[in-house]
Amino acid sequence: MNTLSKCCLCGQIAGDASNDLFFRLVGEPEYVRRIPLESVHFAAVPSLGPLVLGHTLLCPKDHLKSFACLSARLDEEYYSFKYELRNLLHKVFKSPVHFFEHGMSKAGDRLLCTVDHAHLHLVPADVSIFDRIESYGVSLRPVESTLECLREEAGEKEYLFYEAPSGESFLLIPGGQPVESQFLRKVFAEAVGRNINWNWRETPLPTDAEECFLRLSAEARGSDLGQL
Repeated sequence: MNTLSKCCLCGQIAGDASNDLFFRLVGEPEYVRRIPLESVHFAAVPSLGPLVLGHTLLCPKDHLKSFACLSARLDEEYYSFKYELRNLLHKVFKSPVHFFEHGMSKAGDRLLCTVDHAHLHLVPADVSIFDRIESYGVSLRPVESTLECLREEAGEKEYLFYEAPSGESFLLIPGGQPVESQFLRKVFAEAVGRNINWNWRETPLPTDAEECFLRLSAEARGSDLGQL
């Protein structure tokens, strides 16, 4: 696994206590690697600053800037892991699951979600966000929900990706005016009534993230899903 010492997601996935932000925020003396579900190349990470209880990140174990950069040889493992994680979240938190990603430009350094390690947000919430997105003057266009499509459409560019619980998927590739960092986090925060908590850096809510980890871990162990 390729890791970068400055990346807190790499640190958490690798089980590096010295570089695990979640561990530092929880403040426990004994280290716990908080990965409730993983496969060979992917890991589930409870989101800091969760917008709802159960908000989870799907991350490649290798340090990539976006899922558009993922090797095609990992597509099938990604799909399998993604839907196992979705089903686990739905079972535990009893809500439809939304997916979104702020994908970085392959050659750029602008942080769209303040971390340069690719991560797909999974948000279990019974809400609709389209009207809220459009209220900001942002228009997402329908696309196929495949990594092949994402690579073809986005290439090495910055993008926003959203997949509704229905499976319908949408993409925005900004033109001259870039979308603000954490934009879709802000939209979801408004939709679920957590307007003041959209910025995870300012409100990391480690206790909520810890509850997500414990509940997912317990269910994954009971279902023998912890290591896929």
